[in-house]
Amino acid sequence: MNWQTNPYALALIVSALVSITIAIYAWRRRPATATTAVALLLLAAAEWSLAYALELGAVRLETKTFWARAQYPGIVATAPLVLLVVVKYLGRDRWLTRRNLALLASVPIATLALLLTNDLHGLIWEDTRLVASGSYQMLVIEHGSFFWVLVLYSYVCLGLAALLLAVIYV
Repeated sequence: MNWQTNPYALALIVSALVSITIAIYAWRRRPATATTAVALLLLAAAEWSLAYALELGAVRLETKTFWARAQYPGIVATAPLVLLVVVKYLGRDRWLTRRNLALLASVPIATLALLLTNDLHGLIWEDTRLVASGSYQMLVIEHGSFFWVLVLYSYVCLGLAALLLAVIYV
């Protein structure tokens, strides 16, 4: 058997479909403020959700690891896109210089590059293994040091987005 039915996978698939539907809706209203950034954010979230659903449904370690890696484009894009949505929504487009956008993209790009070469250095994942959880086989990942750089970067992006909104609305 190469597939395990998992109720969480169904919820993730539904979430991905809803995100894609709303992304299409936002994309069609592109002249409106921040709609392109919102559409990209929703597509990143959908990609992450769908790949995670496929990871949960997979049985073999190699297949689960493949789908866990496939989640990373959505994972690395989500937090900076939230910040981008907020900046666009607040009309601070002048902050979006090439330099600032390059800085915003640097950690996600570095993370994806390190993920592709992870077998050489273990900076994203040090170890992966399967653990039985009830009748399911779950992927357990021991994260490497650069993973925590991504976590910190993501929290900084989300914190800045929240701070910008708080300054405007509080």
